[in-house]
Amino acid sequence: MNDSKKAGSDGARAIAENSIVVRLWPVDHELPDSGETVVFDESQSELVLLNPMGGAVWSLIDGRRSVHDIVTILVEEIEGNPGREEVTRVAVEFLESMSKRGALGLASSSS
Repeated sequence: MNDSKKAGSDGARAIAENSIVVRLWPVDHELPDSGETVVFDESQSELVLLNPMGGAVWSLIDGRRSVHDIVTILVEEIEGNPGREEVTRVAVEFLESMSKRGALGLASSSS
C-alpha cells in the first residue's frame, strides 16, 4: 500500500478525521531520556525533533488507522484528558505541518 498522495495546499487532499495517513519518512527514533521522537528528513539531511504529542501521533501512524482512530487512542491515553476536540485540533495541526514538510501522505482510497 505504497500508493499515497502528499497532503497539503498544493491541490492534494486535506487531512480530515476519516483520512488514513502514511509515513513518507521511514527513519525515526525515540530518545530514551526525554521520550521525544526524532525523525529524519532525507531531502534536507536534517533531524526533526517532535514534542511528546507529536511523537505520540507519529507512533500511531501505521497506514491503516484513520485520524479518527489515532485521536480515539490518544484521548484514552492522555492523562488529564483535554477532550476530543482539543486532541483532534492538535493532532490535525501536527499532521498538516508534517505533511507540508513532506513527511506524511494520505493513503489512496481503493473505493
